[in-house]
This record gives sequence, structure tokens and C-alpha cells, in this order.
Amino acid sequence: MRWITLLVVIFLLVLSPFLAKDIWIRLTVWGYLENLSTGSVNVLKGDSVKIGRPTEDVKNDVSLAPRTVSRRHLEIRREDCLAIDFRSLNGTTINAEFIPYGTSRQLGEGDIIVLAGIAPFRFSTSRVEKAPPPSGWGMLIDGRSRTVKYLKGVSASYLLIKISIWYLVSIRGTEGC
Repeated sequence: MRWITLLVVIFLLVLSPFLAKDIWIRLTVWGYLENLSTGSVNVLKGDSVKIGRPTEDVKNDVSLAPRTVSRRHLEIRREDCLAIDFRSLNGTTINAEFIPYGTSRQLGEGDIIVLAGIAPFRFSTSRVEKAPPPSGWGMLIDGRSRTVKYLKGVSASYLLIKISIWYLVSIRGTEGC
């Protein structure tokens, strides 16, 4: 009986650093994705975070309802903050630069990620508080300066306009059409 207890203790002492590291990785927050359309904040935990449209067969860490977002659209890895586009149908932009499907790009503090031209997020490694939902019919995203301006007032008939590095993304739809 003593030998069994001793073996169990030795076994736990040898494996505990590995188990502790695994638990630490799963529970520790390493980043945040702020949804620029709704103001909600998604906490990033684990080895990676999968973003996409959920189905019965596909579960994501960050789920988006629009059908233009692919089921497995994007993955962000903890190890190197690498954003990987999973061959999404409607694409991904990071700071207004198109990421060819199936490729990746390293994320930095404040980078703006737009999935399928309609789901804008801001990546951060610092804690982000939930903000109230923005008001307006759309937003203008400047990729170089990583800034967002919410558009109010006169309605626009454009859902998406690309002018150089500027993107206009509808968050409320058009008014008066």
C-alpha cells in the first residue's frame, strides 16, 4: 500500500507541471476582440480562437450570424498572435489590407479585422471594456491609422465602398430606401 501511494505521489509530482501549464493556457486571457458594430467584447483564451458562422456541425469560439461569414472563417493563435484565414468565401481584411484566403498575418495591438466585409473587430492584448452599441448607419475604417468613424445623419445607398485604404461598412442597413 505504501508503494502505491509513493508511486502516485511521484507520478503527480512529475506530471503536475505539465498539467498546470495546460490548465493555465486554457484559462488565461491573452487577448480581446471588440465587435465594432455592437460594442461587445470577446475574451480570447486557450491555444487559439476560431471565428465563424455556427452550424450544427461547426462550433466557434466567436460566433457570427451573417451568412456571408464562413463557417470557419478565421483563427487567431495565441502563440504568435497569428490570424489565419481558413479559405473563407468572402475574405478577411486586416487594417484594410486583404488577406488572401488560406494565408495568415500577425496581429498587433489595435489592428482592425473585418470578416466578409460586414463584421468589424478591433484586436487588443489589453483589457477592453464593453462599450455601448454605436449609433449611425455605417462606419468608415481607416486601415493605416486604425481608426473608425461612425457615420450619422444622411443615409447612404452604398453598403460597401472602397476608396484607396478606406472602407465603409454598413452596421445598421440603409435608411429611407
